[in-house]
Amino acid sequence: MLQPPIVPGLDGDQDQDFRKAVEVIVQYDRASAGLLQRRLSIGYARAARLIDQLESAGVLGPADGARPREVLIRSVDEILEKGGETKDKQDDPFEVPTNYKVPKGLNLSKGDKIYQGEYISDIVNSRVLKETKVGFPLPLGFDEKGKLFMDSLLNVKNLIIAGNPLSQKENIVDTFLLTLLLRYTPSQLRFVLNDPTHYLDLYNGIPHLLSPVINEHSKVISAFKWSLAEMDRRLKQFSQSGVRDIASYNTMAGALGLPHILLITFFNFFDIETEDALTMLSGQGVRAGIHNIIIVERTNGKSLPANIKSNIPARVVFRLSSAGESKAIDVSGAEKLEPGKLIYKPNFGTPESLDALFTPEINVKEVVDAVKNSGK
Repeated sequence: MLQPPIVPGLDGDQDQDFRKAVEVIVQYDRASAGLLQRRLSIGYARAARLIDQLESAGVLGPADGARPREVLIRSVDEILEKGGETKDKQDDPFEVPTNYKVPKGLNLSKGDKIYQGEYISDIVNSRVLKETKVGFPLPLGFDEKGKLFMDSLLNVKNLIIAGNPLSQKENIVDTFLLTLLLRYTPSQLRFVLNDPTHYLDLYNGIPHLLSPVINEHSKVISAFKWSLAEMDRRLKQFSQSGVRDIASYNTMAGALGLPHILLITFFNFFDIETEDALTMLSGQGVRAGIHNIIIVERTNGKSLPANIKSNIPARVVFRLSSAGESKAIDVSGAEKLEPGKLIYKPNFGTPESLDALFTPEINVKEVVDAVKNSGK
């Protein structure tokens, strides 16, 4: 079952009275579960959980037997200022996290050919990627001049990936995931991977996951319901804080900001519950920092409902089975694409024909192992 996302610095979902708890301990210059019980009119279990969250966030010192916990701040705003400095120094979103050891010699394939020397570490550290001014970049492939072409999750917002069973469309998901894993810590980005095909099972165990990779359809429905509840919780939290979206909230909150959440889902069919949930998430979820990438083989009405296509205009399209499939997803000529070729249709602008950026399975394992071991 999915757990709430881990807020940076906190072990679990931040309590709605976290700030009030900070105010209480600053006022009394001491902290205990009993004090929070009395001043906030809450139960012991919740008060104890708040104490743990305050320690994780750097507000309180660790427990030391029967001695009172040390209060490490002197004002409510100090934790935000302190957290902001830490985030700027350690969590620069345009640098590979220093605790990740980037594996060397990771061969990428460009289109249907293998190119020695083009490594995922080279892509992650490339000038094109470093010069981007938006977060969560998605390398899509190489244009006809051999230049790396990319967009970002913040620009795309949500994305449909389509292609027939032989098109290797799944592999570009690896490229996206590896790029994001090598650039962002779990405090910045979390994943929900819904995959009945078991293709993404290799990613089990990475710290970015909000749950193990989900393979059962019933649990996929639960994941979307959870995401809707999390979207509503976040939007309410933003409203109470006087802001409208995650960017403004995180600017205000500093180290106590919220990570973005990316759901990646392989769909064989849509039931009414997942269709409704995805429709709502694609409309309002981006403001809450929740994004969706969906992968489909067929693009007709039964396999990809019209309201999903209209709400998610960005597409990465590999070879499709027929001209009718191409027409259904508004990307003409996709049925004629050669192996290793794709058409990227952004939310706005002209479609681009690209050589896909693929990554061998052995290199996926090396990156995943590096990320798993990064905290050890």
